[in-house]
Amino acid sequence: MTGLAKLIVAGGRGQTEPPELCKGKNGRGKFLTRHDGRRVGKVCSGCHDLKHYDDFGKHSKNMDGKRNICKICRNTQRRIKRQSKEYREKQREYNSRPEVKERKQEIRREHKKKNREQYALYDVRRRARKRALPDSLTLTQSAGIVSRFPYCPITGSDDLHTEHFIAIATGHGGGHTIQNVWRLDAYINNCKSDYNPFEFFRREDIINEIITDYGRTREQIEAGFLQVVEYLANQNEMTVQQFEEYTNYCYNNRKTDEEIEQLNAAGETVNSRKEFEAYTAAMSETIMQGVS
Repeated sequence: MTGLAKLIVAGGRGQTEPPELCKGKNGRGKFLTRHDGRRVGKVCSGCHDLKHYDDFGKHSKNMDGKRNICKICRNTQRRIKRQSKEYREKQREYNSRPEVKERKQEIRREHKKKNREQYALYDVRRRARKRALPDSLTLTQSAGIVSRFPYCPITGSDDLHTEHFIAIATGHGGGHTIQNVWRLDAYINNCKSDYNPFEFFRREDIINEIITDYGRTREQIEAGFLQVVEYLANQNEMTVQQFEEYTNYCYNNRKTDEEIEQLNAAGETVNSRKEFEAYTAAMSETIMQGVS
C-alpha cells in the first residue's frame, strides 16, 4: 500500500471529514490529524513530503514517538555519512582502540568455545589441504605483494588481509604461492569466504555494498578487480581469459576430503595446472570429434 493510500485509509471509518494538516503544539512540524485528535501522518523534515506514520522510525524523545525524518531520508543520510572520509577515520580510530580490539577478541573466543567441534574440523581440513597444495611463498615475495598492494584495489581501504584468489578450501589452485596470493580488504575478504572471485565480485549486492560503504564507483570496482586478475594472470603466465577459465575449473572441480587424504598419504601435492591442461585438451578433442 502506498503512503497516500495509507493516509486515505487512516482517515478511519465513520469519519465524515478528511484529516487536517495542523502544526504541533510548539508550532514546529506539520501533522495530519483526524477530527478525533488522532495523528495519522506528518510532513518529513527531510524531503518535506506528507507521509503516513508507518514511514517514520521510532524516537522516544519526540512527543509523538516518531522521528522527524522518514525512513527513506534517514537511510540516505546514514549512507552519505558512512561514505564520508571523516566517518571512516572515526571508525578506524574507534576500531584501533585497545578496549575495542579486546572486546572483539573476546567475542571471537566465546564463539570458538561454543563451536569447538566446528572450528576443530575446519582447522583439520584446512591443514590437510595446505599440505596437499603448493606452499612456496617466500618472505621476499610476500613483501613484494605488500608493496604491490598497499591499498585494496577494489575498495581502496588499507585494512587488508592476505587473500588466496583460488581458495585453499577448494583443494585446488596455486595454494600459498605468489601465483595465488594478493591483498584484499579485511571485511570483504571475510564476506568472500571461499566463493569464486569471478562470481563474487560480479554480484550486485556486493557491488552495491562496496559503493555504499566505501564510496567507490562501479567503474572503480571493475577496474580494481581487473587489475588483480591481470596481475595474477601474469604471475601464472596466462591470458586473462585463460586465468578465468582456470579459476572456474578449480572451483567447479573441488577436491574431496578422500582425495586430499590420498594425496597426503602418498606425499604428493595437487597439480591443478596440469589437471586443467588435461581437462582443456580433452574438451578440445571432444569438440573436434563433434565437428568432424
